[in-house]
Amino acid sequence: MLYSILLAAFAFFLFLLIHVVIFHMYPPKRRFRTLVYLALVCLMAYSILFFLGYGMVRGKILPGVTDRMLDLAGGLFFYFFICFAYFHQIIVFDRSVTPRMMVEVETSPNKRLTKEGLKSRYSLEDKFKKELVDMDFMKRIELKDGKYSNTEKGRHHAGLMRFLRDYLNVGGHQ
Repeated sequence: MLYSILLAAFAFFLFLLIHVVIFHMYPPKRRFRTLVYLALVCLMAYSILFFLGYGMVRGKILPGVTDRMLDLAGGLFFYFFICFAYFHQIIVFDRSVTPRMMVEVETSPNKRLTKEGLKSRYSLEDKFKKELVDMDFMKRIELKDGKYSNTEKGRHHAGLMRFLRDYLNVGGHQ
């Protein structure tokens, strides 16, 4: 199990490295499609390496560690990974404007809305206010003299997001 986790980490870092190289040196026009293809290629590489190397490393990675311990560690890793992915999807669907607008269109009586009809069902002003309340509640921003500023926690989070956005060459700065 540890072998598979280490190999999965290798495959992910390979994906990340190729992603950064492609998006910085040869920015694709269809970014999401490129990421999907890249993920599939790395998944195939992982699968091939897993089946080629599994017999060679079984029981040789960490002396004294039983298969049961490795299985437990692998199971916990995947459990937390799945939980993280699940909660991330909740945030994406709850906080992203595009999915929310598509849901509003799909749940409308004729599955069609005018721009004004969409605005009446989904107010970006209300969403903006809710985001400010949430960031204040999470102590990422604070209001002083009628102006918002990042807290220490907010500066760290903004710095991390900016680094990732610039490093991966994705996001609103394009």
